[in-house]
Amino acid sequence: MVDDTISRQAAIKAIFREPAWHGSNGSYYHEVDIRSAINALPSAQPEIVRCKDCKYYIKSESYCDYLGITISDLDFCSFAERKE
Repeated sequence: MVDDTISRQAAIKAIFREPAWHGSNGSYYHEVDIRSAINALPSAQPEIVRCKDCKYYIKSESYCDYLGITISDLDFCSFAERKE
């Protein structure tokens, strides 16, 4: 399953358009609990790691050891991992 990216604010607005949200035991969820749960979710904002900051980047050769290609230090890709 692919995760869809949404904003926390959009989720909160969508939930509170409904008249009431019920728990499995028939009780109502409190607005504060719902807001807290949504705000506690991890951010869907991806971290962009530039090649120059990636552990696979060989600066002296402008080369990506993971992809096996010559690159610019300003490039980035989905395989990048930040240097320790």
